[in-house]
Amino acid sequence: MKKPIAFLLTLTLLLSSFPIASALDSTNENKAETISAEEFFQAIQDEYAKFHIGYTAEGYDPSATFTQDFLNERLNDIRSRMSSVTNYSEELQSFVEIIPEPEPLDTAVPNAVMPYKKTYSMTKTIKSPSNMGAADIYAEVDTTIDAQYNVFMSIDDMTTKQLGYAFNFESWTQHDGFESKIWTQNGASNMECYATGTLVVSWTGPVAGIKHSYSSEHTIGGGATL
Repeated sequence: MKKPIAFLLTLTLLLSSFPIASALDSTNENKAETISAEEFFQAIQDEYAKFHIGYTAEGYDPSATFTQDFLNERLNDIRSRMSSVTNYSEELQSFVEIIPEPEPLDTAVPNAVMPYKKTYSMTKTIKSPSNMGAADIYAEVDTTIDAQYNVFMSIDDMTTKQLGYAFNFESWTQHDGFESKIWTQNGASNMECYATGTLVVSWTGPVAGIKHSYSSEHTIGGGATL
């Protein structure tokens, strides 16, 4: 069983950072500069957007104030965590999740020269780049194969869904369509197929009751050779 230790450690640090008692600073003897709750969460949202992550906060007290120092700590924490994320593709406008060798669901080859159907499956644990959640995304790729020449004729469909492990998972939504290609190399027929979807993870602080949600685009796919 996978243990979300890294996520739990990150979450524990954040939980200790968001209680109202530490956020409100009206009694600070140094009269530290304060900002409104709206300004605070907008600044966090803007920072996550720089790293291609959507962020929203719901259920906070609009009359609460936060110190500028506290905001700076949160922004530096985001930058530190995002510095290790390297799988974003500007071309695809998404985080890329590659599965090198999808598994065929049906391995039998018909004893005929007619085309036949073959489905490949793959599962990838997709982590939110925010490091606040993750989920197994299961994919199936339907293909048509020429039995006589043992080559891919077409990629007919690709579907994805959340199945299996999940931590702070809220939703996975596959976008319409998919990308695929078929080619021959060194006498072997090859195919690749990719689909893109939106992963949403969220958690709610036990003290202030604020719900924090993170959305990100992910392209999942892989290839096979006959």
